[in-house]
Amino acid sequence: MISVAAPSIEIDKETDRHGDKQTHFFELRVELLDAAKERNIIVCLGTSSAKIFIATKLIQELANSVRRPWSEGGKRTLYVVDTAALATQQASYIRHLTDLNVAEYTSMDEDEIWDIEFWDYEISLNQVLVMTSEVCLHVLQCQFLQMSEVNLLVLDECHRALREHPMRQVSNI
Repeated sequence: MISVAAPSIEIDKETDRHGDKQTHFFELRVELLDAAKERNIIVCLGTSSAKIFIATKLIQELANSVRRPWSEGGKRTLYVVDTAALATQQASYIRHLTDLNVAEYTSMDEDEIWDIEFWDYEISLNQVLVMTSEVCLHVLQCQFLQMSEVNLLVLDECHRALREHPMRQVSNI
């Protein structure tokens, strides 16, 4: 499992060693992507577009294991966010830039959220599950999905994972 998360960092606004800040930023993203493929990392960037770009590229790089059917041992990618609005935004971005089946889950008010049949169907149908931290915590605690069945866990806005926040609890499972 690889975990990527994203609060903020300052990037030198001056030019890099090649005299081009765009080149420097691109090289930084490539380095972060390579590092994330090798180990758990925390990616700290100031813009959400840079964070979702790196996360989406990583999802694409690791897509082979989620392309395998769930019934044949395929894995799933979890993209965990703090708000329903962010879930909608990130799911849309991933849908647009990949050919994977992406679904979003933002509320536990619906009866079927608690139902094993609902989750079996959703997990078998979708390869990337974008959800709020509360929903993710529920899914993992109820063992609708095991961490061993997850190929990538992205914790967006991980700096919010303090004290008893659901995102912190997810990261401790």
